Amino acid sequence: MLRFMSKNNGLTTFADVIANIYMPLNNKAKFKEKYRDDTFKILLNPKDSKFATLITVDRGILSVNSIENTLKKI
Repeated sequence: MLRFMSKNNGLTTFADVIANIYMPLNNKAKFKEKYRDDTFKILLNPKDSKFATLITVDRGILSVNSIENTLKKI
């Protein structure tokens, strides 16, 4: 599994790293305005990891989730 070091809690997941990069967009008025009428999902699926990262934008609100990387779930 791909893991990254964090000062606060030891190891974090790939989804945590992606969330730390993109979640600040929720505080930007320009982002909310640009995507206020849009809904879409982006799947980041590393081949060598047990978990994939799902980025969802739903009417200007961005969320990041870690999901199990299996054919059944993805």
